[in-house]
Amino acid sequence: MAETGNDEIKKYLESKNKKPNNDELFFKNLFMKRKFKQICSSNNYRNLKSQIGEYNTLKTLKNSSKKWTNIILGYEQGFNFLNDYFYIDKKWNSLLSKNKALNENISPFNIIKTDSIWNW
Repeated sequence: MAETGNDEIKKYLESKNKKPNNDELFFKNLFMKRKFKQICSSNNYRNLKSQIGEYNTLKTLKNSSKKWTNIILGYEQGFNFLNDYFYIDKKWNSLLSKNKALNENISPFNIIKTDSIWNW
């Protein structure tokens, strides 16, 4: 799932006219990586895998990972969050943009936590 996140970050950088090095790892955030590991170790993951198979389960998780990464990248400091090893979800109190035009009133994790897969 982190690979999917890294691919989304590369697309984001390209959309900002930055040329990412294809070998570079941009998705460094350990909080997110640990959460992905927790999801993949959960009973819900095992149950879904037994119902729809491993391929379809991984496809579902990759799509969720892509969606979460894009939600975070939609914030002014989203790239910095995902590119930092040590930022956690609570860090968003200080990362939300002060630019009122961006309308960043809530943490992206308030949105992400409404996804049932995130809560596995």
